[in-house]
Amino acid sequence: MRPLSTPWSEATHRTGSEGAGAHAVPSLGSCALRSPPFFHFFTFSKPTSKLMSIAIANGHTVAVHYRLTLQDGTVAEDTQGGEPHVFTQGERTIPPGLERDLAGLRAGDEREVILAPADGYGELDPSLEQTVERSLFPADAELEPGMSFGAQSSGGVTPVWVKEVREDKVIVTQNHPLAGQSLMYKVRVVDVQEAAAKSAEPPST
Repeated sequence: MRPLSTPWSEATHRTGSEGAGAHAVPSLGSCALRSPPFFHFFTFSKPTSKLMSIAIANGHTVAVHYRLTLQDGTVAEDTQGGEPHVFTQGERTIPPGLERDLAGLRAGDEREVILAPADGYGELDPSLEQTVERSLFPADAELEPGMSFGAQSSGGVTPVWVKEVREDKVIVTQNHPLAGQSLMYKVRVVDVQEAAAKSAEPPST
């Protein structure tokens, strides 16, 4: 794990109660801990026929409803009754195994997918944990386990999660909160849209 030596940006501070994540983390599978990447919501037209819909392929904008169940039986997320989750296929903003298994599906298709940790959020890696000074965080931040931050390091901004808070120290980790777990997704594809065509370059004068 690269050392985190510069103060944490308040602008990158996100708590577990914000946004759709958020899933950022992804994400699908961010559980109660919302994390990057972030997602945008679109208005989709309902296909008149499944045969008229297109199959999911890289670059397509996809809307799905899903239920995520953890290996202990806990339902971590369920979008039914709310807005569908929207992502772009091929951008790896959802677990790689889920993205792979959704390829080729069309609006109206349903699928149950069980992901091993390697196909979800990876195995737990103790070397990705680090104890840092409390002073590296925004002074007004009420730190709690599960909160996510963007840590500035030599390689850029890295997402990290608070694992434990002590009096003047904080244990942080780059392991996603769902790392090391098998994940079961029940997914229904709501709609698939092709990528918008890029506008032509204006002619040179």
